[in-house]
Amino acid sequence: MIHFKKQLTKNEFIRIMQDIGINGNTSKYSRCEPIINQQYKTFDTYPQDLSDLINFFKGLVLCERDFNWVGGSVASNIFAFREISKHPFMMLNPMRLDDLTDWALKSRGNNGYSPLGSWRYESCRSINDVRERNIFFDNKRRFYERQQSQIAKIKAKKNSLREKLNELRPLRRYLNKQTFDLNIKMFLLLSTEEQLKLILKNKLNFPLNLIPNECLVRILKTELDINQINTLLSLIPRRTSEFIKTNFKKDLIEKKKLKLASN
Repeated sequence: MIHFKKQLTKNEFIRIMQDIGINGNTSKYSRCEPIINQQYKTFDTYPQDLSDLINFFKGLVLCERDFNWVGGSVASNIFAFREISKHPFMMLNPMRLDDLTDWALKSRGNNGYSPLGSWRYESCRSINDVRERNIFFDNKRRFYERQQSQIAKIKAKKNSLREKLNELRPLRRYLNKQTFDLNIKMFLLLSTEEQLKLILKNKLNFPLNLIPNECLVRILKTELDINQINTLLSLIPRRTSEFIKTNFKKDLIEKKKLKLASN
């Protein structure tokens, strides 16, 4: 039986990881407490030789799987994989990196972040799965970008339309005033009785507030029944002229009281 030390130096720990990576098996160290308990979780330096670095990485992946190391998104194999990805040889030979990624995905344990460092690939068990996930998220991103572009265009059109409407607002106010003035002049040509009928039917083609005060005074002097009084009161808007509020409405209420009292 092999007897292992209770504590390992970091270099000893790294050499054991490389040995496990070469052999593709952790059984030799199944009784080594520093390995089982992952004595070293972070590393400041990594093997300079690419083969040594790959074997070190493989050992980390296998130990995480077999000894249930806890690492999540900061698992030590993820940072080792990033060092491998940055190596000039791997950058010139992406197929070799794909092969290593494929091996890691097929060999890893329950940590969905290993070795790529993203939960996006949690369900991936091969490099082909990774490619499919990348296509899915690329399509999703492009759809989102198109959607945002359409939203931006719609907002731009709305802003442009709003600006044009703002430019037209003074003209619209002017035209409304001219139209109201003309309609009021036509209203003034009617008899008091005809004016009252239009008001009671709510068929004025200008706001009630714009009825000249003298017309309202003449209407108050006519004989109004209780239904007519109630209708006139209901037609008075909340925001109205001072004359309608303090004179016309007040006098209508007094007329109503008198009508009710006489009945």
